Amino acid sequence: MRDIAQQLSRKLFLLFGDMGTGKTMLIHAMANLFMDLKAQDPKLVQERTNTQMPLCLIATLDDLKRSWFYVSDESFEQRMERERKLKQYYGADLLVVDGLCSDFTALTPYNQRSFNDLLRHRSEHGLPLIVTTPLRMEALHRAVGDVVYEGFKSFEVTPTALLGTSRRAPISFNGTVLP
Repeated sequence: MRDIAQQLSRKLFLLFGDMGTGKTMLIHAMANLFMDLKAQDPKLVQERTNTQMPLCLIATLDDLKRSWFYVSDESFEQRMERERKLKQYYGADLLVVDGLCSDFTALTPYNQRSFNDLLRHRSEHGLPLIVTTPLRMEALHRAVGDVVYEGFKSFEVTPTALLGTSRRAPISFNGTVLP
């Protein structure tokens, strides 16, 4: 029996590629494989029976931001839900952040610190992470800043580029194909 947790401990998979190259499809396949392998581990099944922590969680940067920001008029229930979600991002057996800097804008200093805290926590606890981005490595470094880039280095990083043109079907409107 393969010990998937040990094999993936402190791993960071960085998937680069233009829009439509299959990054999201690939991470969903990776997440499914991860969950299948975890389900085959009888020790893990026994340990997870009483936990509310998800095995795998796929989130966007916007999802993470919503868990980081306190809103002054949020109710107690909303605050508890936000904090519960944040704990899940920190503790899920596998976290996937899909579309980091997908709008091609840099992270704010606050987002850099918050994302770095998440990276450091997951690295220190041996929890793997998958990040997809449309940015190439050089542009990613500029967009996430030195703090997050150094946080990436706390993992064993596997960068992978998905090359090629978009595999998405073209969009037609009134007989004209839109770019």
